[in-house]
Amino acid sequence: MLRKAFNQRINYFRQLQEISDSVADVEWEGDTLDVAIQASQIEKIELDAKINTTRARHRYLENLAENKASDDDDEDDKTCILCRCDFSRGFITQWYAPFC
Repeated sequence: MLRKAFNQRINYFRQLQEISDSVADVEWEGDTLDVAIQASQIEKIELDAKINTTRARHRYLENLAENKASDDDDEDDKTCILCRCDFSRGFITQWYAPFC
């Protein structure tokens, strides 16, 4: 029984060694590890910017939906700030607002 257990143990470690020998080093496709890490960091920064932009749009759309849902529409809220103000002197900037 001891010889059988010993032989099974040797067989187990032989199989384990075969698995270990078949494992190869990581091969990067054309790039080195540093370049791959830098590329992933740049991609992360770009994705963070897209996430922030999407969150801002979401807040904007929620605000629009909330304002649309409220029935107390104020006429001053719908007109632009330049059209509400009286000017004693003119201003140079071109201004056109289709809702004014």
